Amino acid sequence: MSKRKKRIPNIYAYLFIKFMLAFFVLLVAQATFIIANRGMCQVEGSHAWWNLVWGNIVFGLATVSAVFLPYFVLLLLPTGLRWKRWYRVVCEILYCLAMVMMVVPAMCDSIYYQHTLRLLSSDIFRYLTVGGQMGTLTWMFLADFWPVTLTGVLLLVLVFVVGAKMKWPIRDSWRNHTANDWVGFAVGMVLMCVMVRGGFGRHFIQLNDAAKYAEPKNTVLVSNSLYSVIRTFGVNELPPDFMESDEAARLFSTDFRATPIDSTCGFGGWRAGSGTYMHRIYDNDTIVSQQERHRNIVILVLESFSQEYMGCYGAERSYTPFLDSLASVSYLYNGRSNGKKSIEAIPAIAGSRPTLTFTPYTLSPHYDSTAAALPSILRSHGYKTAFYHGTYNGVMNFDIYCRDAGFDMYYGKDEYMAEGRGSESDYDGAWGIFDEPFLQFAKREMTVTKEPFLSMIFTVTSHHPFPVPEQYRERFKSAKGESPLLKCITYTDYSLRRFFEEASSESWYNNTLFIILADHPGYALSKPFTSLSGLYRIPFMVYDPSHELSGRSNRIVQQADVMPTLLDYLGFSDQCKCFGNSVFRGRNGYQVAFGNGYYQLVKGDNAMATICGTHEEGSDTDLKFLKAYLQLYREELQKED
Repeated sequence: MSKRKKRIPNIYAYLFIKFMLAFFVLLVAQATFIIANRGMCQVEGSHAWWNLVWGNIVFGLATVSAVFLPYFVLLLLPTGLRWKRWYRVVCEILYCLAMVMMVVPAMCDSIYYQHTLRLLSSDIFRYLTVGGQMGTLTWMFLADFWPVTLTGVLLLVLVFVVGAKMKWPIRDSWRNHTANDWVGFAVGMVLMCVMVRGGFGRHFIQLNDAAKYAEPKNTVLVSNSLYSVIRTFGVNELPPDFMESDEAARLFSTDFRATPIDSTCGFGGWRAGSGTYMHRIYDNDTIVSQQERHRNIVILVLESFSQEYMGCYGAERSYTPFLDSLASVSYLYNGRSNGKKSIEAIPAIAGSRPTLTFTPYTLSPHYDSTAAALPSILRSHGYKTAFYHGTYNGVMNFDIYCRDAGFDMYYGKDEYMAEGRGSESDYDGAWGIFDEPFLQFAKREMTVTKEPFLSMIFTVTSHHPFPVPEQYRERFKSAKGESPLLKCITYTDYSLRRFFEEASSESWYNNTLFIILADHPGYALSKPFTSLSGLYRIPFMVYDPSHELSGRSNRIVQQADVMPTLLDYLGFSDQCKCFGNSVFRGRNGYQVAFGNGYYQLVKGDNAMATICGTHEEGSDTDLKFLKAYLQLYREELQKED
């Protein structure tokens, strides 16, 4: 006699098992995320871990209830259709699709979070349309991060195998089930609603409610990727309304000129690189002059460079020997990025518009294409303006933003390869042109450009999948156990050396001010760079070939400070709104950034303030400043809407 498989006694037991299977898969996916990012999110103490576990249960139940709600509604509805085979097949297809929707974002974030410090949100669908060659890059990511890929595949296989083995319960045709069916439907819907809401509270749980279970930096260990995507669909992403405009304006001004001039350039009390002690570098009447200077400006934005890789910032092992040497004859500041994505860095640098929402500023409905930016202001003063980025044209809508911001010319991979000026061997096979040949290309273009000019150059090579040119693979290679990014950092540093060597012989060189910073830091190598105050540390140096002055300042300079600093230095008094400050004004700098649902302020004295929903940390003074900053940012974006 053949052994018959036992059937599940009733439909409610069947649906309970399916729910718990989905919940188990979500917890495993979240555990994968935690393991993959264990170096970024330290949790100390058993109490903190128990809070994380409970938070994961609350958010996990809410996520499963929300995404699988259509499946459970269709099978709980008291209708005879649910006993028909074709109807059940449709429902199981919905279940599998929902499972894929839950697993894939979690696996993506297991790697992606290290770069962005944010879980995926609804902006991913807009971001994918401007991301470029996603087909090629997707396969590279799947291969390079195969443990995460394998985990996701195994989870989905588990779901399909368990689902195939589960036998649909048989309905007793001789009983009247009408009353039981309606009671089951009502009870099921009540339970689902309670779990979707996150309990019996007055309001649905929000992403920032994760701060009830963990400190702001670790809220990603509580919420999950799919819930982040769901909760950011169609919501008002603007910061909260904290205070009246007049009160905010008294604490922070978008007119950086309202800040008093600091004649030390933020260097007071620090020793210069040359060993001399400088209380003053410029006099007030020359540092912020009423007379316009028409010097060339070159802004070098380095992909994924961190202070942690550089000897000039105290790294035990330096991967940037050239930049270290340049720092000794430069003004070196404590640089901070305003975000963790390249698409957020460029408008922060060129337009003093940081991204303080889940959606990058240039992709948001609040983006104002007519807002004054550094290129448009300098162009009105006779400057020729150009943006250089060696990747394929159209990536992250940089070409569109550059046009709106006032750049006369955009030089991408297409322009590099046009008219036989470039070689296919200069292409890295993934993102764009290797840094050395592209920097030389930018130098040649600047040499034939009428002065004065503004050039912003954004490097490419120090990016996944971390290639280096064939001829340099033995010279620049990863040591055992070392991140492959670091070999690219050293290669880009070498490319910068070659760029400055060639540029120094050009007539425009001595009349040029160089600003060198990064779009965001790369992988953190040590614990201090995974803290809230260390996650955004980037290099920031100002090199002036026409002077021998040098110095080092602990002043924080964020990306949004570039525009007001240069306008001050050049003596241009054009009206514009900036969400940064000039290094020539005020004694202390600051940085404002948006993380995974939280806002943070870091000041020059290392004081910090964070706001995550109703959770606030920091002194009253710092919190008031941060709220004022966010209030005016909110109002400015509302005007642009």
